[in-house]
Amino acid sequence: MEQTPHSDSDLDRSEASPSDGAAPSVPFFTRLGWLFFSPGKLGEAIRERPTALVPALVGLALTITATLLVPQEIMMETFRAQALERGQDASAFSEETMGLFRLASVGGILIFWWVILAAGAGIYTVIFAFVLGDEARFKQFFSAVAWASVIAGLGGLCLTPLRIAARNPQLTLSPGTFLGTMMDEGFLLRLTSGLDFFALWSWIVTGILIAQFDRRRSTGSAVGVVVFVGVSIIAVFAALNFGG
Repeated sequence: MEQTPHSDSDLDRSEASPSDGAAPSVPFFTRLGWLFFSPGKLGEAIRERPTALVPALVGLALTITATLLVPQEIMMETFRAQALERGQDASAFSEETMGLFRLASVGGILIFWWVILAAGAGIYTVIFAFVLGDEARFKQFFSAVAWASVIAGLGGLCLTPLRIAARNPQLTLSPGTFLGTMMDEGFLLRLTSGLDFFALWSWIVTGILIAQFDRRRSTGSAVGVVVFVGVSIIAVFAALNFGG
């Protein structure tokens, strides 16, 4: 029986595609570079091969490192000052109690880190996949949130020298940081203070990543939805704080 010869294009396609039809794996550091310089390419890679464990661990390590680098005496000064403002006894914040508090803080981060990532991925799954009808899965959204956590963790680490210099472990870079002297204490100041620039950066990148999961989704609309969700959550906390 005579066989039909293969064309060069057929051979190229067979060599370029794995036999199982899966997309080729991309090294972590290549994806890390895409995160900062080409998030659209990272989103395409996540669409084909969602990865979450390593970036989530990197973001977690950066966050814990930033927490531990702030000297304990600065933490103690801050909590004592806050207690005095509320008319409470500041003597309870000793070196021993602050040491236990720091250990508890690290333990809380280790536990709630995964809860926060899962909650974020769940929110995006409901909005994009169920409400807006995008063709995407929870695993892809979880991967996007995990990669964005690297930016948030890096932001905390970059702010550490400023927090130490200002002797304020809660210092952030936000509109409220620069407008605080021109605004009265209240909801608006709490809202603008909660809009950390690194958080905004991570939200924008998350939107770019999510836009690649469904080719019908525009980058602008995805970024708009993610930023709206983030600002809404900050606004809720600001309102509760203000009401209290």
